[in-house]
Amino acid sequence: MRLSSLRLPVPQTLRRRKGFTLIETIIVTAIIGIVSAIAIPQMGDLMDRYRLDGAARLIWADLQNARMTAIKENRSIRAEFDFLAHTYSFIRVETGETILTRNLNGEYPTISAYKTNGGSITFTSTGETLNNVNGTSIITQGPSASKTIEIKETGRIAII
Repeated sequence: MRLSSLRLPVPQTLRRRKGFTLIETIIVTAIIGIVSAIAIPQMGDLMDRYRLDGAARLIWADLQNARMTAIKENRSIRAEFDFLAHTYSFIRVETGETILTRNLNGEYPTISAYKTNGGSITFTSTGETLNNVNGTSIITQGPSASKTIEIKETGRIAII
């Protein structure tokens, strides 16, 4: 006796069955719901970190630009940070002319930046900073984390 003769015939309607059963659909929906419940809260933290990184890079780039402008124009450039207004400005020291004022609330509403120890940062015509013996830090603060931008007396600017 052959094995093929022991098989029961499968009705024609079951062989051509297409689609999913209700139980399969419910199980897949439950799995998607569980994964979403785990992933969605993490997305908010991820977006906050992206905003914080973006704001820190923007401030870093603006500081680099101010330093290079001081070197190029052979003039001193002062950077002033206003924590309450979420703004910072770059000013030519000799003329008092404002080169750039940036409001962080426009692009990064949950981010603020401030200079440690108050005051301002002045880049000289050689790219170095005035009165900056131990270095200066700018703190970029987000809802759940912060980034530090460090400015050495030599003018080197780094995000830590």
